[in-house]
This record gives sequence, C-alpha cells and structure tokens, in this order.
Amino acid sequence: EYKGLVDKIETNVVFLDPKDLNTLINKIAAFAGVTLSSSHPVMDILINGFQIHATVGVGGVSSKLTIKKLDI
Repeated sequence: EYKGLVDKIETNVVFLDPKDLNTLINKIAAFAGVTLSSSHPVMDILINGFQIHATVGVGGVSSKLTIKKLDI
C-alpha cells in the first residue's frame, strides 16, 4: 500500500539465493524478539511505523516478506 492506494510498488531488491531472504527475515525477527521455526514460521509485527509480515519457507514453500509503512 502506498499513500492510500492499494497497489504494490516493485523494488529492485533481488535475492538470488533463498537463504539470503531467510537470513534477512531471521535478522528482523531477532531484532523484534520473535523466534521463527518450522512449527511457527509466520511473523507479523509492527516496528517504528512499519508492519512486517514474513513467512519462512517450509516443506518446499518459498519464503515471503512484506513491509508496509503505516500512516500513524
């Protein structure tokens, strides 16, 4: 979401290795004090006006990371 529009903004950030995305997700989780595991692979947190939703890939499913700036 951007300025009230429900559209996605493409970025130029590319993760060539899925492990790099998992590393970023785990670093964000550690900063927020959240523990991710195969039994609890989902994180939904709010940090400094940003909503961060991440899912660590388990069982062949790809990891996903979404960051939204909230107008607070």
